[in-house]
Amino acid sequence: MIKYYWKQAWELLKQHKLFSVLYITGAGLAIAMTMVVFVAHYIRVAPVYPETNRAETWVLKSVTVQRVKTRGSGSWQSSHQLVRDWWYPMQEAEQVSAVYNSWELDDYIQRENLGSELNVKVKYTDPAFFRIFQFSFLAGKPFSQADFESGIMNAVVGEDLARRLFGTTEVVGKTFSLNYTDCRIVGVVKDASFLTRDSFAQLYLPYTTVAGYDKDSKSDAGMLGPYTVYFKVKDDAMGAALEAAMHEMVRKYNTSQEENKLVLSGPDVYWKSVYRRGNVPLDWWELIRLWGGLVLIFLLVPALNLCAMISTRMENRLPEMGICKAFGADRGRLLRQILIENLILTCLGGLLGLCWVWTILIAGRNWVFTLFERYGNSAPEGVDTIVSFDMLFSPWIFCAGFIVCLLLNLFSALWPAWKALGKDIVYTLNQKKKKEGDAMLHLIGKNLWARRYRYG
Repeated sequence: MIKYYWKQAWELLKQHKLFSVLYITGAGLAIAMTMVVFVAHYIRVAPVYPETNRAETWVLKSVTVQRVKTRGSGSWQSSHQLVRDWWYPMQEAEQVSAVYNSWELDDYIQRENLGSELNVKVKYTDPAFFRIFQFSFLAGKPFSQADFESGIMNAVVGEDLARRLFGTTEVVGKTFSLNYTDCRIVGVVKDASFLTRDSFAQLYLPYTTVAGYDKDSKSDAGMLGPYTVYFKVKDDAMGAALEAAMHEMVRKYNTSQEENKLVLSGPDVYWKSVYRRGNVPLDWWELIRLWGGLVLIFLLVPALNLCAMISTRMENRLPEMGICKAFGADRGRLLRQILIENLILTCLGGLLGLCWVWTILIAGRNWVFTLFERYGNSAPEGVDTIVSFDMLFSPWIFCAGFIVCLLLNLFSALWPAWKALGKDIVYTLNQKKKKEGDAMLHLIGKNLWARRYRYG
């Protein structure tokens, strides 16, 4: 039966070429716009290099201290005291890593041969960072726990930075000047994409090399500081146990305090942390209204145009539908036939739309993704945003594309097909006679005009 529907759709496509081109192009544009939104969000939450452990990663970004007496509050991230005394010893996590974040840090590499400085993105972290995020080492290894504890400037560099500095990735053991301090390279990793924000950097160093890394906010009981903390767990049950243990520690701390109360905004499983803004509770309905509404607009507006096109085509096919009814075909079977025929055309538009999506995202990778960022962060100067194969060609993307095709087909074809098939057999067959009569009158009129022109 599907083979028959495919042959029927193919014949209609050849017979009505203009309609087919317009339909496929319109469907392709609608699907392309919808899939750009989907792929952009997929990249933010899917397990892509080097953040392949996103499903097992929990993140604590925001900490709040509420001042009881003054009824004020302060919000930032975890302090070094919290990281050292509370989070690192957590038994409910397999790995715990902290990343030092500060707006004040601005790092430059001094290049002797080029006579200029190179601004670089540095991530200050600890050895566990490379056990949570699965980097592929092209040479060397991560800096060690001894390097971390001693504050030694042993660095891991990305392959692109290694080539820019030395022209090769065989750079383990070489040194360079960062902020006028000598750094020694101990490892080279395959570059992370700027789109994987939690792992991206050009250079990785122990955070113990930062002056004042252990200086916390004294006005907030030493609880607030510049550290984002990552926890790797084995499964969801372990993640739930981790969350419960952290909040139990906070509860015990708060019962012993009279002036300050500690509030954690998290920890969140990775995909939730992507959409959380500071200490503001996650509003799922806001996200659904925003992105769901955008997707519906991208689908419904083109669907209305396609619906008008299909209505016109259905009027032309009424005699065919009447003959099928006369031979016993019921309304449900004819409706299924029309929907499948249009779905085939829509899927052809979907393939075209996916090609457009991949072209747009690859060609515009340095700016397209910033449209979906709240603050529109762009890649650092000289950094090309990497869009890898697994970001664009996942089975989930193809499944989403098919679902979008199915929805677009239902929105555009169901109503005109249902309306047309509701007309009785006599009306549909009379439509055939009317069209034959109109064609005959047109032919007679054409001949009369020809004779008048010939004989005057």
